[in-house]
Amino acid sequence: MEQIGIRALKAKLSEYVRKAAAGEVIEVTERGRVVAQLRAPGPVVEDFPYPELLKAASEGKVKMPKSSVPPDVYLPRPISEQEGTARTLLDELRGEV
Repeated sequence: MEQIGIRALKAKLSEYVRKAAAGEVIEVTERGRVVAQLRAPGPVVEDFPYPELLKAASEGKVKMPKSSVPPDVYLPRPISEQEGTARTLLDELRGEV
């Protein structure tokens, strides 16, 4: 497993992305401490047996251990806005509500 500092990675990003795509795992270090890993994406779990749990996790209602979390669990949260904000008022004026 190769290690590279953040500054060096920034300078040679495309080279290391190609290495990761080829199957290598690159550890990214900051001040001598490993802070991230660069690797090819794993398989996507499409048939997760608990869809309600996925929904609750994506809404931030529950936390799942990282080892059992499929890559697509943390979906973007819907934007919640208070009534009367500029965005909601403009949407109402445009008829987009």
